[in-house]
Amino acid sequence: MSTIKDALRRFDGQRRCWTQGLERAFLAWLARRGTLASTGQPIRRVLIIRSTNRIGNNLFLLPFLQAVRGEHPDAEIELVCSGGALHPFFAQCRLQRLHLLRLQGKHLLAALPALWRLRRQHYDRVYVPFAS
Repeated sequence: MSTIKDALRRFDGQRRCWTQGLERAFLAWLARRGTLASTGQPIRRVLIIRSTNRIGNNLFLLPFLQAVRGEHPDAEIELVCSGGALHPFFAQCRLQRLHLLRLQGKHLLAALPALWRLRRQHYDRVYVPFAS
């Protein structure tokens, strides 16, 4: 049984290596037309895109949201995530909108129309925090 688990772990590690480039290319496509606000303009709208499929992503998302809120206290902050156990804690981050989208595997095609609508909107900042 442990050899099967080891094989699955190796496969998952390889899969992440293969799809990492695709994920970055896809996010670059989403942000291609975007421009950053000049330093003199206040940040009014912020979009954060983060996968919440893994527990580590969930653990580090809340402090990140709090840091962004602290940096931009008057901004409208929207979050794109896949759901999870953090919903009760999002209220304290004062999010204007929560977009529940699965950005992995077979669910990605179903999320494309919503991502396309988000791409057409103007955001002063877009954050896509990746693992280190």
